[in-house]
This record gives sequence, C-alpha cells and structure tokens, in this order.
Amino acid sequence: MSALRIRLDPDIPESKGAFDDLGTVVPFDPAEVAIDPRAVSDAQVLIVRSLTRIDDALLRALPELQVVATPIVGLDHVDPRAVAAFERRHGRALPVVHAPGATADGVADWVIAALAESRALPFERPGAVTVGILGLGHCGGAVARRLDLLGIPWVACDPPRRQAGDAGPWVSHDALADCDIVTVHVPLTRVGEGPWPTSNLLDAPLLENLGRGRCRFLVNSSRGAVLDEQAVLRGASSAAPFPRLILDVYRDEPCPSPELVAMAAFATPHVAGNVIEGRQRAIRMVHDRIARLLGLRQPSVATGGPSPKSELAQGTEDGVLVDVPAWVRTTGLGSCASSFRRDYPAAAPDVRASVFRRIRGAAMRREGRWERPFSPGISTNGGAGIV
Repeated sequence: MSALRIRLDPDIPESKGAFDDLGTVVPFDPAEVAIDPRAVSDAQVLIVRSLTRIDDALLRALPELQVVATPIVGLDHVDPRAVAAFERRHGRALPVVHAPGATADGVADWVIAALAESRALPFERPGAVTVGILGLGHCGGAVARRLDLLGIPWVACDPPRRQAGDAGPWVSHDALADCDIVTVHVPLTRVGEGPWPTSNLLDAPLLENLGRGRCRFLVNSSRGAVLDEQAVLRGASSAAPFPRLILDVYRDEPCPSPELVAMAAFATPHVAGNVIEGRQRAIRMVHDRIARLLGLRQPSVATGGPSPKSELAQGTEDGVLVDVPAWVRTTGLGSCASSFRRDYPAAAPDVRASVFRRIRGAAMRREGRWERPFSPGISTNGGAGIV
C-alpha cells in the first residue's frame, strides 16, 4: 500500500515531524493554494490553519481527499455546505477534524492576566466584583474554574446549555449588566446557522445596556465578528456609555481597525491561545483522530514535555492564593499589549499585517500551573494558588 499523502501548512505550531508516522508529509504554501487550489490536488489528508478557507473551489480541486484537519479550536474557515457538496459528489464522508478545548486553559489564563493588567480584578478583595461569563463551554468553563480558585463570584449566560437542561447559575443577556466584568466565550454563528446566532451579538443596544449597568470591562477572546466594531467606533465618537474593551480578536485580522486597537483598555493580537502546551495538545488531538478515522492505529505523537513551574512563592497550607500579580508578569502579556497598542495603530497601512504577525509570533508562552488540579465539573469551589 502506498503511503498516505499528507499536505501540511508548515507554519502550524508544533507540527514539524508530528505527522510523519502517518504517511508522506509535504508542506504547502497557503498563499499559493489561495491562488490555485490545484497546488495540493494530490492531498489525501489536508492539514491547515484558519488562514486557508475550506470552500468549494478548494475541495473541487482535491478529488482524493479523505480528511481535513485543522489543529485549532474553531471551524469558522470551513464552509459546511462545501463539505456536504463534496460528500454528495464522491458518495463518501469527508471528516473535518479540529481541536476543541485544546487551548482553553491558555485562553483562561489570558483572561485573568488581561483583567489583572487592566486593574479590573481586586485580588485583595475578591468578593468586590462579579464576573459574567457569556458562553460556558471549554474556555468559559476554564475561566469559571479560575475564578472559583480566586474566590471571585461569577454567573453565566449560555442559552443552548440552559435549554438543554444543564444545571448552572444561568442569567439572561440583560442580567449581565449586573456584573462588573463580562467575558465572552462563544463560537461564531450567523443568522440561519442555528437558533442562537452570535455574529454582532455584542451590538450597540447590548453594549449600552451593559454600560448603563455595573459593567466596567467587556472582554472578548472568542471571535472578532461577535463584536459589532462599527457600533463601538460610533459609540466612541458619541460618548455612548459602553464598557471599556479588553480585546484579543478582531474582524479583518491581521489588519484590524487601528482605531479599535488604540481605544481598547487592553489589546493583544490574537495571542490568548498561544500557549505551548495547548498547541501540543491540539496536534495530538488531530493526529490521533486522523489515525482512528483512517484505521492507522498509531500511538499518539509525543510533543514536548511538562511545563516547568513558575518561580512563584508557594501557597499556604490552607490553599490561600499566592502572588497572582507576580505570575501575571511572567506571562509577558503586559508588554505584548503595550507593543501592540503602540506599534500597530502607528504603522503604515501596508505594513500593519506584518506588525500584527510579528507581535503575535513573539507572544508564545506557557500555561499557568495552578496549585490545585481542576475537577471535571463547572465549579471546583474553594481557594487555591498558582505555583
């Protein structure tokens, strides 16, 4: 039997050598494929970043394709109608493999660090603020567990889970205005794609409702299109009572609105999930899924090792929180945000994309090591520390 032909975007983090045991791996240039999809016409497995759009034009050029894999959390770049059309043409399934939850801990670390850098979390008085979590999936749940460990109260708004009957401290969108901070962790869905579209979910009425309530900070590390950026920019010119923004994702990346970046209280260039452990986890997830789908029965790839403990003081015997601000400084996110908010808006339009990518590429970090392991449930309850 000939070796499985695997075409791989070589810029996928942690991917070098990770799929060699499954077949013959040949790298491709996403820019070339965007111009002419026939550049990967021999692919049986196609492994891409979100930069490569899985659409009808691409899939028509890949008649032998058996699996599409993308070692990231979301599938915004995959057109499900194009996948369905491929399946009808060829009379067989085309699995699309991704890595939901792989970087959730890194995203949750980013949320805590971004709030700390923005002076939004009073660690000395954790009960002084309430956090609203919009979307209690992998990332939202990881944020909730950290808030429990920090002793910070939270509530969640998640209509799909609430309708499914899941137990939780559910609140409505309107009730999020009673929270001091709202952090958003939803997938991007558009009108017609489901009962709860999230495109432009954070529109002017919702933002004004939050701002007229208690909400001082709105955090978005989910998808850029969830936020109505034009409403934000119009609101800034009219002094609308919107909460201050803490942002990691934007429309039109890698060329987001420089005005939006400049006006944010804290902004980074899509780095929340840039954690080594999360990238390694994502590669393992898609590797093993490809192997199972194609009956290759290969063992999971080994990438990296355990992350070293941060050099922070140990927690006390009763699990009281250690020095979180010290841990935040080890993440480098404060300097990343400063560079981004300084350099990106000042850059000429033709070099903004390269500035965005440069700062993002330099922001890889390690996940935080929390003193107590998290339980599988929504809440762990009780104090803990970071070590």
